[in-house]
Amino acid sequence: MGGEGSRDIQVKDFVVGGPKAIALVSSIATLPDTVTDRAIEVHIYRKTRKEKVERFRTRRVRPEAALLKKVIEVWASGVVKDIAFDEPQPIEELHDRAWDVVEPLVTLAARISPEFEARLRDALKSAFQVGAESGAEEDTIATKLLTDIREVFPANTGDYTLFRFGFRIILQ
Repeated sequence: MGGEGSRDIQVKDFVVGGPKAIALVSSIATLPDTVTDRAIEVHIYRKTRKEKVERFRTRRVRPEAALLKKVIEVWASGVVKDIAFDEPQPIEELHDRAWDVVEPLVTLAARISPEFEARLRDALKSAFQVGAESGAEEDTIATKLLTDIREVFPANTGDYTLFRFGFRIILQ
């Protein structure tokens, strides 16, 4: 680029967006619409004391993960040049921003197999709550909170103080 008043302007493309992972500790916390409109939400919950799960140990999966990484790299090197020209059929039920987010995933899934693409499309419809009643998302957090309170203080204890407190918070 030249100095002030110079005419030798060069236009360059920059990648300004990319995948992000955002973890929220609380099941009550929510992200702004400007983020959720451009995201695939994956809800995770703390396990209960009754649930038993195997501990994840990186050292156990490292060899298998390294092999999987190599397989993916070899596969990707064979499709990377022309995958950019693929235009999968949009999931009509998703709004434009949601489709923009998931289109690369659907494109990759279509290259893997028709069955894998179909499974992904079903999963994405579920993740974006396609077909859910309007207002269901707003009820979800309140319902989860009340369910958690009920689990901590079962009905047969007679102690509803915390339950009433939680209900008041939801109504505010």
